[in-house]
Amino acid sequence: PFSPTDIELIEICTLQVTISSVHGPQGDLRYHVLVITDVTEQRVQRERLERQAHFDELTRLPNRARLSQLLSDAMRSADRDGYLLTVCYLDLDHFKPVNDRLGHAAGDRALRLVARSMLEHLRSHDIPGRHGGDEFVLLLRQTSVRDAMVVAGRIVAWIQQEAEPASLPALSL
Repeated sequence: PFSPTDIELIEICTLQVTISSVHGPQGDLRYHVLVITDVTEQRVQRERLERQAHFDELTRLPNRARLSQLLSDAMRSADRDGYLLTVCYLDLDHFKPVNDRLGHAAGDRALRLVARSMLEHLRSHDIPGRHGGDEFVLLLRQTSVRDAMVVAGRIVAWIQQEAEPASLPALSL
């Protein structure tokens, strides 16, 4: 039996198993050859490429390409199920001066702060994304325009509240 500490030491790997039959000169089955290959590194690389293709590296939010797919899916669902889909486009005001005066590290903190705020204030079925640069998108399912404005207001208020502790100037969207 394993103890909980033993389980933590187990590394998950991906194996490829190939079994081949070996026949004798008269076609009779002589034996089987089993080849086990560790393909963990290939799986990890594929997953990394998949993440890079669909998610923004800095914020970990869906990127423009993934957002496009998610928007298409959400529109089909809204049409099929008869609910309203609200799309909010958010642009971080005065982002260039933050980058220019305080440096790219501060700009990165500001972008991550916006992403964190979006994740904190959305329902599980809503979708945040980074469109690019200082532009973000919210896909809000089953919500009214009024409710979407309330959600956006909460996001902005939280960003403004958290900017100073993050050593950033006042931020607005």
